[in-house]
Amino acid sequence: MLRSSAIDQNAIIRTARRLFEERQSRSDHFPLHDLFGEPAWDILLLLFIAQAKGKGAKIENLSITSKIPARQALRWLEKLESRQMVFAYRDEDNPDEVFVRLTFEGRSSMTRYLQQISRREKGKYQPSPS
Repeated sequence: MLRSSAIDQNAIIRTARRLFEERQSRSDHFPLHDLFGEPAWDILLLLFIAQAKGKGAKIENLSITSKIPARQALRWLEKLESRQMVFAYRDEDNPDEVFVRLTFEGRSSMTRYLQQISRREKGKYQPSPS
């Protein structure tokens, strides 16, 4: 996991979660939620959050959590894989399970971007208590 002395890793993870939750909450307020489609970004955020917990994500969970059809999720994962942002692998304990993770480059890019946002928001954004 990449470390930053300026912004702690927890702040970066909170930023990723907040960005994902904000994107998902739009459909609660706008009936034309398909106007805001950014499935690749949702997938990258979800993978970043999963990896912060030391895990990969199952393809079907990515589809369900990002609220996109499974076929569409697969198409976006293929695009992200072709750009070397993600990779798929089989679970050693259960070879039928396929997981996805960010590549080193994917993780680095997400970390740099989220650090930039976290720096801008430092002191401005106060998450509501959960």
